[in-house]
Parts: sequence; C-alpha cells; structure tokens
Amino acid sequence: MRLLWAAAAIGLLVVFLMAYVCQVYRVDSGSMRPTIFGGRAQPDVERQDEWVLVRFQDAPLPERFDLVVFRSENGGDPMVKRVVGLPGEEIFIFEGDLFIGGELLPAGTPRPAPIPVFDDRYQVLEEYFEYKRATEFEKSPWTHEVAATRGLDARDVPPGSQQGMMLYHPDLRDSHLDRDGRRHPGLRQVNDGAIECQFQIREALPDAALRFRLVEEGDSFEVELSGFETAGEEAKLAVLRILRWNPETLSREQGRPRRDVLTEVPVNVPPKDWIHIRFTNIDNVLTVESPELRVKVRATYEQNVPYPGRKRAGDKSIGHRVAFGGEQVRAGFRAVRVLRDLFYTDVGSNATERPLLIGRDRCFVLGDNSAFSTDSRHFGPIELSRLVARPMAIVWPKPRWLESVELP
Repeated sequence: MRLLWAAAAIGLLVVFLMAYVCQVYRVDSGSMRPTIFGGRAQPDVERQDEWVLVRFQDAPLPERFDLVVFRSENGGDPMVKRVVGLPGEEIFIFEGDLFIGGELLPAGTPRPAPIPVFDDRYQVLEEYFEYKRATEFEKSPWTHEVAATRGLDARDVPPGSQQGMMLYHPDLRDSHLDRDGRRHPGLRQVNDGAIECQFQIREALPDAALRFRLVEEGDSFEVELSGFETAGEEAKLAVLRILRWNPETLSREQGRPRRDVLTEVPVNVPPKDWIHIRFTNIDNVLTVESPELRVKVRATYEQNVPYPGRKRAGDKSIGHRVAFGGEQVRAGFRAVRVLRDLFYTDVGSNATERPLLIGRDRCFVLGDNSAFSTDSRHFGPIELSRLVARPMAIVWPKPRWLESVELP
C-alpha cells in the first residue's frame, strides 16, 4: 500500500511539474540550428529532431539573446526563437548585422557564441586547408604527426612569406556542424569569423613569428606573436600584436610601415607547453584570448575597407578568409576550429527594409538558422504576453543529453 501511495504521489508531482513548472517539447523545425536541431538540413539526411526541457514563465521580461518559447498567433504549435530586439528599441538588419538604435552592439555585450564551421575532430584539415610552395618541387613545411597534430618547420621560410601559412579554402558562409560533427554547407557569405587552436613553440629563430589571420572585405587582420627572447630552443618573452592591412596601407610608400599596429602587449610564452588561442572579429571588434598567455585584448575599428576588385553577386570578401602558421619557427598545431558569427538574412519586410521601432509591450525574435527561419522579419514583433517559457536543456537524443541551451 505504501508503494502505491508513493507511486501516486510521484505521479501527481510529475503531472504538477509538467502542467505548471516545466515541460518537454519536441523541436521539429530547423530554424534554430545549430543551437537546437530539428528537421532535415538536407533532403538525403535523416531527421535530427531534439527534445527540449522548457521552464514555464508568465510573460517574463526577456534579455537580449534569450531563447524563448511563445504561443503561435493562429493557435498552432508553440515556437522557439531568440530575442534580439527589446521593448522600445529601434532595430535594423543590414547586410547580415544587427543594429540597435543605429549602432552595432558594443564590445563586451553578451551574445551567442560563434558557430563552428570546421573542427579537426570531425573534418580532415588537409581537405579544408592548403598551403603555398615557392616551387612545385619544394618540400612541404607541414607534417602530419600523431592524431590530429600538425607540425610546422618554417625555419627556412623568409620573414613575411606566405609559404608557412595554412589557408582555409572554403568560403566563410552560414554553414554549421550537426551534432555528429557533419558539415552542412551554407548559402550566404557571412561577415565575421574566428579561429581557435592550440600551438606549441618548439624552436624560435631571431625573426620567428606565428600568425593567425582573419579577412573581411578588403581588410586582413592578423595576430602576430613575435620578438621571442630565446635561450637555446626555449621561447620565453614575446610580443603579441594585432595588425591590420588593406589596399590603403599596402599602397603606402615603401619607407612607411605597410601594416597598422592596432594594439600590442608583452606576453610570456610557456616553453614547450601547448597554448590555446582564440582570435575573433565580430561587429568590428577584434579579440584575442589565451588563458596560458594570460591575455585578453581587444581592438576596434570603425568600418571595413571594401575589396577593390570584382566579386560574386552578394559577396563582399574573396580569397582565403582564415589562415594560421608562421615563419622562422618550428611549431606544432592542434585542435583547430574555424567559426563564424550569426548572420541575419534580409528576407521579410520587418526591420530589413528600414529601421523598425518595437512597441513597449513587444519584442523582436529571430531564428539562429536565419536563411531557413520564419520569425519577426516576417510576422513582426510579438507581444510579451505570448511568451510562455524558456528552453533550458536538450534532454534527448543522447549525443547532446542534458546539454544546456542557455546563452554560452
């Protein structure tokens, strides 16, 4: 009898929680990929619906980039999107970027994490990166070591040469990796990208430099780690710089520096250690982070310099958008990832044709998989009273079991 009472109590508790506190919803749409998977990314790929735990709330006042569940206006199934515009704000989507009050979001504003489009745990590096040789018969400076580690022996590569660089050859588009690590190509060229990896300094000559590069429109931005103090083969003190060059700087007279130094800081490089570094360019803010180097530096710029040549329709950048490598150095690289920022396509008529003022009782929501999402660009801002819950975690399937969907 006690067991029956206990089972009944547990059942009543579960019913109460699911009715008033939380619920599990199946997501069968691909509009929030890769934050929440659903549907098919391609016709010949199996469905990837996910079950999401949501917490009920009564008309909560959301913060920017919160995920929310809201009631459909026509009585259909609830929808999940991301809040990007808050009550009373002026919002505008222009060339993939989000403008609030006519401005890009300032540096340091919490925002969704960049989305991986390449990860060497799932993709083969040589299938997505290439390197240049001085001659067809020259020996490659790159070697494949254990597991996914790549070795670089660029001691003979002249300073400033591209021969020691690995160049990411796919275009940087709104692609994503699914939960099994498979790459799904995107349609639209994105503006902002990022690269992260681990590197190991094995030998540094006097003119040694490591480089991590991101390209947007006519601008090339680079993190340069150089000026090593050396004792034998052990690198110690170095200088980390964020550089910028474009058609304007490259046309300068030879006597003037052809690369602008946006910022520089001294760093201590642990000898022989593996060092994680991440370089991002998001909304005209360049950020370099490395816990081992104990550094997090930013540099900002007003706007990009347009690429001067011919481009494919809809594109603003051409060539290799991401690169890493070095010269006059022997090093190792692993855990290489290429990432991109959220990119909002200009479909629909709300906030895409002209700035839109959001009502005091409404918010503006978008899907992360912008090219395949029906959201406020189509049906306009939604009433706060229609917000009913916030997604908390993936509860099924197993590859992402209990993985949080909160803001990273």
